[in-house]
Amino acid sequence: MRFPGNGGDLTRAVFVARPELWASLSGAANPNLNVRSGEYYGIPSLGSKHASANTIYLIDPGRISLALGAVRVGAFREGDIELQDSTTIDGDSPAPTTVMTSLFQRNLVALLVEIDCNWRAEAGACAIYSADSPV
Repeated sequence: MRFPGNGGDLTRAVFVARPELWASLSGAANPNLNVRSGEYYGIPSLGSKHASANTIYLIDPGRISLALGAVRVGAFREGDIELQDSTTIDGDSPAPTTVMTSLFQRNLVALLVEIDCNWRAEAGACAIYSADSPV
């Protein structure tokens, strides 16, 4: 089954929208829908704060190409790092109080992992519905 007019595959499609939009659509009519994930009209849904407001994306992950490059791993025993034990940090909230910690004084090791990657959406990878303007 294809997306109307663009060739995406509905059998592997997912909906993506802002969590606030999923919250406004959840309820008795959509009991399996919540702000993080669920199903909307039987298709898996994901919440993302990076989606545009009032917009629902229908994405075919099979039409998105991913290229992975070099992987670099580094271990460091000297330097100071900022530690915090709260999991509430997101892009919209202020950071909680943090503590600078010396790796050397506390006999700690910090790891840095870097992965080079890139992606490309092929034709038919996404259909967009926006309540703000026709797309």
